[in-house]
Amino acid sequence: MSSVKTFAVERRIPVLQPERLREPEFLNIVASYALDLAVVAAYGRILPAPLLSVPRLGTINVHASLLPRWRGAAPVHRAVLAGDRETGVTIMRVVPALDAGPMLAKTRVAIGPHETSVILEARLATIGARLLVDTVDRVAAGPVVEEPQRDDEVTYAHRLERSESRVDWNRPSEEIHNQIRGLQPWPVATVLFRGYWHRCPKMLTSSSHPARS
Repeated sequence: MSSVKTFAVERRIPVLQPERLREPEFLNIVASYALDLAVVAAYGRILPAPLLSVPRLGTINVHASLLPRWRGAAPVHRAVLAGDRETGVTIMRVVPALDAGPMLAKTRVAIGPHETSVILEARLATIGARLLVDTVDRVAAGPVVEEPQRDDEVTYAHRLERSESRVDWNRPSEEIHNQIRGLQPWPVATVLFRGYWHRCPKMLTSSSHPARS
């Protein structure tokens, strides 16, 4: 059970988990709450227009990247894998397209040279929560300036695949370093040693000092 669901259940707050977001029964229940604003965080499905139209002030999303860079499912991991020196959190308005809505707020965060995606994600979660609270207050006071995303700057953070795990020692050392720290906690980088594939320990990310190639 997720921490959000646990929090809600313990406080007898209704929890809805529809199989299909367009189900009339689900939409009717949501409409009955007379929502002012909806917030999305780490939800891996595109919300349909009938659902987005329910809240009076619309729906906003907390996304762990500096949009329009790294739209999609794995923005934190892709930033680390790419060797980005900077990432952040963006609060955007949700539209019926993948992470494509106008931006309401943005915070920049430096990525440490040996920081794993797990550590970075935890940092961004805390930063994102603070930015979200501030943005909700601004939306409530309204209106908020919304900045459109530039289509020519879009990159996509596709889901991680197990096939990305294997380390190719012919690649530059810095890329291997990024692979090891970026594939935490799954699928984890693996190396071939004495005929067997072994998982790279997390300690490599803090003890390695890759030279630039």
